[in-house]
Amino acid sequence: MLQESPQCLLSLILDKWSADQNTNQIFTLDTGWVTRGRFEEETRKAAVGIYRSGISANDRVLIFPDRSFEFLRVYLATLRLGAVAVMANPEYTESELAHLVALSKPTAFWTRSESKASFLNELGEAGIHLGGFAGPGSHLASSKGKLLRIADSPTGNGEVSLDFSQGTDSALVFFTSGTTGKPKGVLMSHGSLGSNLKALQEIWEWAEHDELLLSLPLFHMHGLGVGINGSLALGSKVVILPKFEPSLVASAISSYDISMFFGVPTMYTRLLASGDASLLAGLRLSVSGSAPMGIELHQSLRAILGNYVVERYGMSEAAMISSNPYNGMRIPNSVGPPLPGIAVDIESESSEILVKGPNLFDGYLGDLGSTEASFDHLGRFRTGDSGFIDDSGYLVISGRLKDLIITGGFNVYPREVEDVLSKHPGVTDVAVVGKPSQQWGEEIVAFVVADGVSPEELMSGCALELVDYKRPKKIVFLDSIPKNSMGKTLYKDLKAAVG
Repeated sequence: MLQESPQCLLSLILDKWSADQNTNQIFTLDTGWVTRGRFEEETRKAAVGIYRSGISANDRVLIFPDRSFEFLRVYLATLRLGAVAVMANPEYTESELAHLVALSKPTAFWTRSESKASFLNELGEAGIHLGGFAGPGSHLASSKGKLLRIADSPTGNGEVSLDFSQGTDSALVFFTSGTTGKPKGVLMSHGSLGSNLKALQEIWEWAEHDELLLSLPLFHMHGLGVGINGSLALGSKVVILPKFEPSLVASAISSYDISMFFGVPTMYTRLLASGDASLLAGLRLSVSGSAPMGIELHQSLRAILGNYVVERYGMSEAAMISSNPYNGMRIPNSVGPPLPGIAVDIESESSEILVKGPNLFDGYLGDLGSTEASFDHLGRFRTGDSGFIDDSGYLVISGRLKDLIITGGFNVYPREVEDVLSKHPGVTDVAVVGKPSQQWGEEIVAFVVADGVSPEELMSGCALELVDYKRPKKIVFLDSIPKNSMGKTLYKDLKAAVG
């Protein structure tokens, strides 16, 4: 049965902070352990400082996470003001950033990168951030005037209205690739995020005595939406590593009372290769997501851990959809039953996975057409993935109807890479596919028809416009790209060619 009254993310966090202020909450390299009480105080001061700089409810704040406590202060302060946190990959190029700014129309930004700050100031002067939204996000305040920069450590004192957000209010914008190949802004409410965390609490038995080790990036759903938000809302501790390295993971497990680890298949592969995977055996729960975990990796880890890693299924638009349980049967190559309160159906003709529940997003920011196209006539979200429900009631993902490439846990839409490669004057045709990779899940391979162009030239062009994980690992030159009678590229043939 679907939940009728979703939990509010901010309310869940505030309830935990008020219940016990002396308990350690979060560990970052720049600050060490921070208690719940100090976290509440620091984010309240930051919220006042941000408000004094001109930010208020329903404004968008573009934030570049850097795994520091200062980032967390700004992020939580933004939510406490009733503003919307817009999460940006710190490694995005200027071209990608310009698109994000034009799409989200932020009032302000926070970054420690002076080069990014300078570029964003230029965009502010150009006025591409000004205006409001048609369709999803139309309730948000219009962006007017100069694009403001929030100080590195905002602080202030005085009475400011805080903590008034309800479940239906907007909280976060994540970016994900859409059918155009350009990132779309996924608008998530406090209720969709909060209700999803309560469902995870049930199926993973996530409790206050847990201590999560987190080395995932903090600009997407897995790291921030589940890892950080879940720890704060459910009251567990979290240790944030500055980056993922097997040696850092091993050191943290040895140094702290870690009980949970969230990762992607690439991380588990590297932990196996380094010999540090055995340390995961002492943890209560190890979770994998963002990309499929192959059966060979599942079996190798099971031999060490004594049980299968908990594989789950989620996406920016729907948070977590299903998961193998903490207690109960875990089936490799399955992503478990739907989470409590979430309905999953399989469309008979296409086998597309359809989802309905309080976990769903409110739409693609300012894009009514794409939003409407992503739902069927019954209000079910079209995931773009194909699959089936097995005899145990577990969801099995069999493929992707969308041509997304998932490399190292990150989604890459081929069209975006193709558009960059096509800019070179010597390129006449291009097609991008994913090649299976034991380390990355998939590697990006570009097939190019060109005259007098070297791979190095094309790689250099990609480096100027695409973040590292979107760049091709290999460029293959062809006389022609295979196409059907309608002139459409035969991606299936190209995928077969790369294995």
